[in-house]
Amino acid sequence: MVAENEAISVTTPGAVFPDVIFEQASNGRFAVWCRNEQKFIINDKLDMEASPFFEYQGIRYFPLERLPWLSFTVPLNYDSEIRLLDDLKKFFEAHLDVPDERLFDIYATFTLATYRLEDWSVVPYLMFLGPLASGKTRALEGLHRLCYRAIMAGSISAAALFRSIEAWHPTLLLDETEIYTKEQFMEVRALLNAGYRKGQYAIRIIGSEQGTP
Repeated sequence: MVAENEAISVTTPGAVFPDVIFEQASNGRFAVWCRNEQKFIINDKLDMEASPFFEYQGIRYFPLERLPWLSFTVPLNYDSEIRLLDDLKKFFEAHLDVPDERLFDIYATFTLATYRLEDWSVVPYLMFLGPLASGKTRALEGLHRLCYRAIMAGSISAAALFRSIEAWHPTLLLDETEIYTKEQFMEVRALLNAGYRKGQYAIRIIGSEQGTP
């Protein structure tokens, strides 16, 4: 039971609300974006002396002890979404060799879309098919550098997959999926099939500390 004047504590890497967005940086502090004023309202320089938690509507949000994905150091403003999309495309052009240059546009738009998932009712999956040493893992490594909360896993159980999605809402990059047994792959695929559209659920019984799978 929480005392009347005691703030509720939640451990999280960040969250999206109608008027603010906050996200944990690589140094363990939160960057907080005011959606109404279109500016960073606290921790814009991620000062290590800043408060370790962000309080919103009576709830104190504390960062994770360690992030399981790459994160930013200092958030920077960009000119426009068109310019940002062009910069993403140039990154993939510089690091990947693809048979069709239109794929660079797909990689760039997919990357940008991972930061706006709350805007979509349906989201796409990317699948890389090709022979050994054809660049599939290299493409995933590029996405891993840029996508929102990207976790790259060579192998992950269905239980770990479920708990990671439930706790963190990451971008999952599954490499070498052929290593799964048929039963393992069927269970992982069932979770993925339930996760691309809003309103669909995968129900499991688990026990964990809040915010930590």
